Amino acid sequence: MKKTCLLTLLFATCSLATEAAQPSAIVNEVSDPKVGVQPMELLPAGTRLTLSKGASLSLGYLKSCREEIITGGTVIIGTEASKVQGGTVTPSQTDCDGGTLALSAAETGQSGVVAFRRPPKPAAAGLPESQRTLHGTSPILVASPGSSFKLTRLDSAGAPIVVGIPSAKGKLGAIDMAKAGAALPPGSLYRIDGPGHSLVIRIANDARDGAAPVGRLIVW
Repeated sequence: MKKTCLLTLLFATCSLATEAAQPSAIVNEVSDPKVGVQPMELLPAGTRLTLSKGASLSLGYLKSCREEIITGGTVIIGTEASKVQGGTVTPSQTDCDGGTLALSAAETGQSGVVAFRRPPKPAAAGLPESQRTLHGTSPILVASPGSSFKLTRLDSAGAPIVVGIPSAKGKLGAIDMAKAGAALPPGSLYRIDGPGHSLVIRIANDARDGAAPVGRLIVW
């Protein structure tokens, strides 16, 4: 009998990105709730945030794989980096599949979600090539509240993993599989079946636990 592993992920669903704007950055951490953003929130270019003296904000950029720790000042989200006035920025680079995320309302039925333009290609071994490479062992899934996903391993036998985003108010919600203790083996190939389409992902050979959010982010 085929078994299915069901993970119950009890995370608050948050309003993450407007339907009209393509996300540029993800919030990793924020020290002051008065900033008006929260971890796992997606921010489009042009978003303006104000940090009080001593308050800090950690961001990851989807396209450039740039990470920033910003302390104080006014922050304007760009496409690949932030513009900061009156504060300090500590930048760094991390591993991510930057450049493969693209917004196409035509391809996503006017839903305004992030689509993946690159289709899977047949591989010599009979397996599809990955459309995304994740550099962490625990994916982060961002989608509409109430969405459910099934992760099926393609390169080896194993029980599928089913995860879901709790129903709540807000355009988008997020689940971090790391918080449920779920990790996918480095080098493994999975198909994710979710609302509207499927996605083939590969976990990088050097993927590690605790990798930066931008390196394991999937925006549905």
